[in-house]
Amino acid sequence: MAAPFWRHSLNREILLTSVKTALLVGSVIACINHFEAIFTWTFTPVQRMKIAITYLVPFSVATYAAARHAQRTEAQAAAERAAD
Repeated sequence: MAAPFWRHSLNREILLTSVKTALLVGSVIACINHFEAIFTWTFTPVQRMKIAITYLVPFSVATYAAARHAQRTEAQAAAERAAD
C-alpha cells in the first residue's frame, strides 16, 4: 500500500527542492510584480503579504507535484511487487 500523501510531502528532499524552487521562481515573480517597491525598498503591508504569497505558490505547487509523483511511484512499485 502506498504511503499517505502527507508523508511524502514532508519528505526532507522534497521540502528542500520545494524551497529552492520557491526561492528562484518566487524571486522572479516578485521582481516582475513588485519591482518598484523592491527597488525603492518601500513596502506597504499589503505588498508584503502579496510578496509572501508569491513565494508560497511555487513552494506549494512544487511540493504537491513531487509528493504526488512519489506516491504514485510507490504505489506502482507495490503493485508490481504484488503481481510477481
